[in-house]
Amino acid sequence: MRARSDDPARPPAGRPGGGRGDASFFPAAEAHWPEWRDATWRDRSDLGLDVALTLIGRHPAGFLGLWARDWAALALYPNYWPAAWSAAGPPDRHAFLACRLQGNCWALTRYDVAPHWIAAMLLVSLTGAAGGLAVALAAAPRVLRRRAAPATALFWAIAVVLQASLLASSAAEAGFARYTAALHVLGTALLLWLAVALVRARQWRGAEPAAEASPLAAAAAPPSP
Repeated sequence: MRARSDDPARPPAGRPGGGRGDASFFPAAEAHWPEWRDATWRDRSDLGLDVALTLIGRHPAGFLGLWARDWAALALYPNYWPAAWSAAGPPDRHAFLACRLQGNCWALTRYDVAPHWIAAMLLVSLTGAAGGLAVALAAAPRVLRRRAAPATALFWAIAVVLQASLLASSAAEAGFARYTAALHVLGTALLLWLAVALVRARQWRGAEPAAEASPLAAAAAPPSP
């Protein structure tokens, strides 16, 4: 990979875009891209944006596949799974360039969590993501028309933040479970609210308050004039 002599502020001409160049971007940038070598890590994020956009433009299907896998990792917490749940065994740290050159293997870190705890985490994560999506879609008409109860509007906003955070984190970063700590709290609050609403809906079945007891029922109800 060689630096561009006509515009040194841009990535080198041999920047990764396919083939073996993908695995050699960082050492080549260190050797042949002065702006990259002298930049702070914060500035490197800006410099690397052009490279990332070029790669996405050349390989949109590959990016969408990577995005989907990272989203699944945020929801499934693979870093917390017991070793017995994985048939692949421990990851080979020497297979990753950052691990070999910088000892930066944080993405491969595993945490020992008892199976019953990871099962509880998965329950909250998966049902929170599914329930949040249902609330975000079903309650949107009444919330946006300002005809929803305050509690419905509040938890609709929580559901939207939860979904947007999962999508943005998996698109811009990586599917690492530590990014979902705050999202786990949002999912827990959302599930508790849904559970209470369902209990109240059963208790008040056939009564007038039942429409607002369930956010989905509230969203489905025709708006009041």
